[in-house]
This record gives sequence, C-alpha cells and structure tokens, in this order.
Amino acid sequence: MASKILNNMDLKIDPCTDFYSFTCGNFMKNTPVPADEYIVSSFQDAQKQVLLQLRNLLEERSTSKELLPFKLVKNFYKSCMNTTAIEADGLKTIKIILSSLNGWPVIEGDEWYYAKFDWKQAMYTLRNIGFSANYLIKLDVIIDLQNSSLRVISVIKPISRFEFRSANFS
Repeated sequence: MASKILNNMDLKIDPCTDFYSFTCGNFMKNTPVPADEYIVSSFQDAQKQVLLQLRNLLEERSTSKELLPFKLVKNFYKSCMNTTAIEADGLKTIKIILSSLNGWPVIEGDEWYYAKFDWKQAMYTLRNIGFSANYLIKLDVIIDLQNSSLRVISVIKPISRFEFRSANFS
C-alpha cells in the first residue's frame, strides 16, 4: 500500500505550491475513470484489497480450534454464496419481501401502483427486517475529493451481491 501511495505522488510538483497535485498528481494522470463508475479514488483500490482479503478469510475452511463466532460467520457467508440452494428456493422469499415494500415494478409490471410506494418507508422496512437499506440506494458520507477537510453526502446506485461476487479484485 505504501508503494501505491508513493507511485501516486508527483514529486516534480512543489508541495508548498500545490499540495494536492504533489500527493495525487500521478494518480490523476494514470487512472482512467471507468465508464460504469462516477468517481475513482485511491480509497477504492484499498477497499478492493481489503474485500479480497476478507473474501479469502471467509472462504478458508474452519478449523476445530477456531472460535465459534468466526465459524458462524463463515457458515453464514457460505449459505449466502450457495446459489444452488438460493435458486431452489426460487423467488418465493424475495416476493414476500417485495410485497412488504408495496410491490416492485419489475415484478408486477402494469399492476404496480407507484402512488402506494414510499421509498423512505421501503428503506425503513428493509432495515427493520435485517437488510441494508443500500439495496435501494446507497447513501454514504465521504471525503470531498476536491477538499479533504470537507465531507459530502454521496448518493449512488447500490452494489448488488452479484456485482460483489463477480468483481475482479486483482
């Protein structure tokens, strides 16, 4: 990670004149923004590395000496990733959840009545039954990339389980 930070720096810039370009100049020059993303930051690279390490830990086989909470987390992860069992359940579970949100347009088509749908209530309901509200929209407070002393509210599309599973963490 330290080498990435050093590589992102543009040592030709005087830090007293332009500290941002000094610390991030090479990152800005060498990092294209992919078409499917709104922003790219060095924090995303670090997050991808952490997620990959977490995934590797979760996919390791449990040992007899492993603490129970770690075994439980690994079992829960395996059950979430067991697409065979999930597909065997079909849409039954998701239909129950979506009906508690007053339906979903993709499922109900022309039968869906938009006036009954309240996205704030849907987010509350999802949280109340144990889901992250980030399934609808992802709200986050992040560092302003133009001024690191400020924080901004970020509203972006949520990451789906499929995107997480198929992401390339190289």
